[in-house]
Amino acid sequence: MNQKFSWKWSDQSVHQDCAYSNSYDAQDILTHELGHWVGLDDEYTSDFANNTMYGYGSQQEVKKDTLTTGDITAATAIYH
Repeated sequence: MNQKFSWKWSDQSVHQDCAYSNSYDAQDILTHELGHWVGLDDEYTSDFANNTMYGYGSQQEVKKDTLTTGDITAATAIYH
C-alpha cells in the first residue's frame, strides 16, 4: 500500500461509506487489486463505474468492497 495516501478499514455494518474523510478504504482498493491477481483487467468506461474492476477509485469509496455480477462473470469466464 502506497504510504503517501491515507488508508483506513471501515466497518460496513456501521457506515455506508468510508467513515474517514480524506482516506481510502483499504478493503475497497484491495478487493480491486485482488481482481488483477485472478486475471481481471481494469475497465474505464462509465458502463462499469460501479464494478470492482472499474479503473478509478476515490477517497471514502466503498462500492468495490464486494464483487458485482459483472466482476463474477468475468472471473468465471477465465476459469471455466
